[in-house]
Amino acid sequence: MQTKTSSRWRVVVTTLVSLAFLVALIVYQSTAAQEQPPPVTPLNPPFEFQVDHQAFIASGFPAVPPSATRLLTETFGSSFNPSLGVTGTTTMWRIFTDTGSVANYWARVIPLLSTTYADTAWAPCGPCDGSGLNPDSDDYPADMGTWLIYGPVDLKDYYGAEVRFHYLLDANPAMDGSGSNDYFGVGFSDDGTRFSGFQLTGDLTSIGWQTGTLSINVAGLANKSSVYVGFYFTSNNDANTGRGVFIDNVSLRAAPYILSYLPQVARNFAIATPTPTQTPYLYNYRWDSGAGEGDPDLIAWGGTYSHASGGTTIYEQGLGGGGMYLYGTQPFDIVMAGPNLTAPENFEISVDFDVFKDKNKARYGVIFGASTNTFNRSGGLPGFNTAGSYYRFGLQFPDSGSQDIPTYYRLERCEGDPYNCVNIVNRTGLPSGLADGNWDTVTIRRQGSSIVVLVNNTQLISVSDGTFTGAREFGMYIQSQESNSTTSPLEIFFDNYRVRQYP
Repeated sequence: MQTKTSSRWRVVVTTLVSLAFLVALIVYQSTAAQEQPPPVTPLNPPFEFQVDHQAFIASGFPAVPPSATRLLTETFGSSFNPSLGVTGTTTMWRIFTDTGSVANYWARVIPLLSTTYADTAWAPCGPCDGSGLNPDSDDYPADMGTWLIYGPVDLKDYYGAEVRFHYLLDANPAMDGSGSNDYFGVGFSDDGTRFSGFQLTGDLTSIGWQTGTLSINVAGLANKSSVYVGFYFTSNNDANTGRGVFIDNVSLRAAPYILSYLPQVARNFAIATPTPTQTPYLYNYRWDSGAGEGDPDLIAWGGTYSHASGGTTIYEQGLGGGGMYLYGTQPFDIVMAGPNLTAPENFEISVDFDVFKDKNKARYGVIFGASTNTFNRSGGLPGFNTAGSYYRFGLQFPDSGSQDIPTYYRLERCEGDPYNCVNIVNRTGLPSGLADGNWDTVTIRRQGSSIVVLVNNTQLISVSDGTFTGAREFGMYIQSQESNSTTSPLEIFFDNYRVRQYP
């Protein structure tokens, strides 16, 4: 009897174990299936462009911070090699023309074709090898419809993303007033077909290069693992044409979610001494009021300034309601800007820089420890004295080639002659990949005679120099070399200029 009972129990236990294993296997397979990433969405023409200011335009979302992850930097140099088809899901640039469109399409302007527009992407370029249109003289044709698309990009681990680019536009409205204009559009797509964003038209060639920004809230996208960025140019069938659109310096930055993990700890620990809060900013300039020349930060820096020779504006509030930029039109020219205020003897200065237009050998950077005659105000207008005494830390472009990425740095002490300053740190190569010319952060720390310089939180310099001490002025500068000109000047944006007391 006992043997039969034991046998029955063995059968029951074995059955229960088998059932438990089967249930666990089903749960595991179900969980594993749920954890699989969604399939990558391919491009699916014909494409559609729609204006959607509510969902995609930058003003609806917080700005992507300068420290955001950079997913794309495109300067349209010799390595730019887009596909002339839209098949496949490998992340890359692709070109597509609408059905019924003329054969012209986006392509890189090579230096042999044009020195003015070299290493840009031109919408009606076509092969851009000399057999098609000339970017220096030709207008785009009627009945164009051409796309330049990048992706797919996986944004599932980011809460926001921003595309920033430079553009030169000449796209004309319809002659008959029908509203069917020629236009340049920039948008995002999460389904591979519909691109939503903003469109631009009009003649901006007389204004010069502009900066465009398109931001998205990634949480609003249906398929965050397959996002495309599209640049579109279209023209109607009338004869009212223009140069079209050139683009350059395209960047895609995304702000990642921040994950915090709380460790398990015993409850018998001593109460920790509170960490002192960081010293607040003495000055914090952001130029983000959107008030143009009435911006309080711009006014604090003296307002828009015009060069005495030629009346060329050399600094003003940046486009898009934020930042400020310097530019100079003359070769071997130094342009400086400062709020005509002093920092304490021990201080920390941090500032974000973005290259709008680079020039071979040119420099840009931070001025600190400046004498009180370095910056001034005359009749309400700002001024600067390059022959004052000050330190300057500069980033420098390479001696040849065309790129917007600085490759060197140096620290100088200037007194009386800005072109023959003393090198505290000679020209030194930047570590590879440390800076890319798109919102790089420079930090200067001064404590007594100690000077420490960081770029993107990486320390590059730690020296001692006590020549200029005490409370002195601060600012920023650019310095052009022989390649600078009125038609293609050196231009540098800067933003988030902050000064705080340092221990």
